[in-house]
Amino acid sequence: MSWAIHFLAKSHLFQTGIDPINIMHALASLGELSVEADVSHLPLFSELDPQDNHLTWQLTLRGTTTQDEIAQVFERFGCISDVTISPVPTIQQTIQDDHLCRPELLSAISSESSGRYADTKTEQFESAKKISSFSIDTDKVDSLMNLVGEVSITQSKLTQLAYDSRESILPQLVGGLEQLEKHTREMQTQVLQLRMLPIRVVVDSLRVMLAELTQQTGIKSELIVSGEQTELDYVVVQKLITPLCNLVRSVLELTSPQDHNEADDSENNVVQLNAYQQAGDVMIEIQAGFLTADVIKTISFASECLGEMQKIIEWLAGNIDVEAVTGQKTTFFMRLPASSVMVQCQIIRLADEIFLLPFSDIVETVTIKSEDVEEHLDKNTRYCWRGKKIPVILLEQTFDHLPHVKNLEERLLLVLVHDGQTVGLVVDEVQEQQQAIIKSLETNYRKVTGISAATLMNNGNVAFILDIAEIIQCYTHE
Repeated sequence: MSWAIHFLAKSHLFQTGIDPINIMHALASLGELSVEADVSHLPLFSELDPQDNHLTWQLTLRGTTTQDEIAQVFERFGCISDVTISPVPTIQQTIQDDHLCRPELLSAISSESSGRYADTKTEQFESAKKISSFSIDTDKVDSLMNLVGEVSITQSKLTQLAYDSRESILPQLVGGLEQLEKHTREMQTQVLQLRMLPIRVVVDSLRVMLAELTQQTGIKSELIVSGEQTELDYVVVQKLITPLCNLVRSVLELTSPQDHNEADDSENNVVQLNAYQQAGDVMIEIQAGFLTADVIKTISFASECLGEMQKIIEWLAGNIDVEAVTGQKTTFFMRLPASSVMVQCQIIRLADEIFLLPFSDIVETVTIKSEDVEEHLDKNTRYCWRGKKIPVILLEQTFDHLPHVKNLEERLLLVLVHDGQTVGLVVDEVQEQQQAIIKSLETNYRKVTGISAATLMNNGNVAFILDIAEIIQCYTHE
């Protein structure tokens, strides 16, 4: 069976981080692939923008693959394109087109292949029925997501108004608003699911990179994956693919067999990727390459590839840690938000200011008791929580405009666990939870220490989402 694939990519394809070569490699794994590029729309060199795509491709794929499997390749890459997949004309039609169809030959071909040809048509029909996914332009999804956010804010305003004036509002109105809230949450969840891609998209790119590494350097590697169906927001996936592939390649090149003598070669070149969900985030662990004393100095946050990876993950409000020990594999621990547009938050108050805190970081809320507070000579405060002395963080030390309150008694302490660190955050009041639509503060204003993003509250006011990782970092560096 042969398929003709017309691949018409949008002009901003390269700006999304998608490399068409990776798509070609994925298709080639399904059968025999031939590629013809159409360069007729290339502008003059003086007018060429390297970030814009002006190419289209005509592909022919021969093998036993189905139309659904081909479509899934483009789906996995979240491709910004128009793709047409159609069966290549049969041999009978080709003979007719070439004017080689003598009646007796055509009759022989027809009688010999009628059963097979009928089966092929049935296969195409069954394949067409099985197609259950389709490409969605990411701009349309983003537009729909913004609309859902506006609907959510409107619903929240009406709910607040109804409860503030409950005596004068008909019970039916309150009931209707509660139903609207339920439907709005369901719509938010469904729209978020439209943006999700399985991490196998990243895995496919890793496999392509490892194949290229073998071809270019002779370094052979095996990829072992666990949690391939774990899902991430497509923005997270697109931002992650290139720096992750570069990072793994860099480690393998540094720890290639000729550079070490302490571990077996076949074991050295096994790359292990484990992905799983934890407290609303996605955890990715990657092991690659044994380290020697000569190489271990190179694996640091100062290295180019790791620095690039760190910047991307911090931009995504995640973090990355590295475990590099001589004689053992390099292990990268990454924590990433499952969604880049919405997060469940706890609303807190300090003095007259309202902040939001990612709910996944909160372990417990306790009322501060003076006998459990310990002052140290280094001016840092500890609190005895469940037999453990944890550092106490005052947001007044991060945000100068907040009033400084010396007496901690009867204030509230939010016990937070972030990246293995347990700390206590002092607040004046813990309010309700809210699904926060994330708005980038750095994009729309500038970078603010201790703040990861902004959002609109139920009353229409702007509130800030705290960056716990940065606040803890500021505390430890004081």
